Amino acid sequence: MKFSKYQLLVNKICFICGKKDCPQMKKSKDYKDFLDALEKGDIDKADKIYNMKFSQFSKSFGHEMEKNLEKNRIPPIYQGVPFDSFDLYQHYSYGNGEALNLSSVGLSNKIRPLVNKDKAFGKSNGSIESRFISQYKNEGRTSFSNAYDFTKEASGIADPLWALGTATISGELKDIQTFPGGIARGNIHYNIRDRFTDPFDTFNFTKGEWNPNGTPYIIQDSWIKPVRFSIDKKIKITP
Repeated sequence: MKFSKYQLLVNKICFICGKKDCPQMKKSKDYKDFLDALEKGDIDKADKIYNMKFSQFSKSFGHEMEKNLEKNRIPPIYQGVPFDSFDLYQHYSYGNGEALNLSSVGLSNKIRPLVNKDKAFGKSNGSIESRFISQYKNEGRTSFSNAYDFTKEASGIADPLWALGTATISGELKDIQTFPGGIARGNIHYNIRDRFTDPFDTFNFTKGEWNPNGTPYIIQDSWIKPVRFSIDKKIKITP
């Protein structure tokens, strides 16, 4: 099995001794600088630190690292702490393609509010929800489905939004009721879906998909959001 420094990081295995959760490694400034560079998405800096400080040790202790990687060849388990991008990558490596629901890994509270965030995903105005309601009011459309670049909302490479990359959010307005005074109510049935695949080609330098050491899987979630809004005319529903 060929290992990588990123697999070691995911499994919290020391670059020097090959042991998991090494106390000496945690004290290392170089190691902290390496993690900080990864967190900020500065891959060039992380590679430079690794090559200068750790590569020679990795060669010496490679066999021990291989054994530790084999011991930890299991998908991560949600234990009350929301998954980060490395957990999602570990599931790609060891989860055998099993689908994940955002609720089951503690990420619903991070993802769902984005539909109401103003100017989210680099848009110039409004939120996903406000634009959808305007679409209904102006065109009578009761559904939408669009792809969004979640890396625009990520704080760094460890953020699970970075791991999502481009995912699809769809919605359908149902149970519409109108009331005197130009008031309308309904429920938006939201769905988010992403296929976690090709994690080594974030910027699509290669054609197609490349999955040398993992199995692609589906990340999804669905929820219902009650909405209330004003209308000033009779709306003709558009299929």
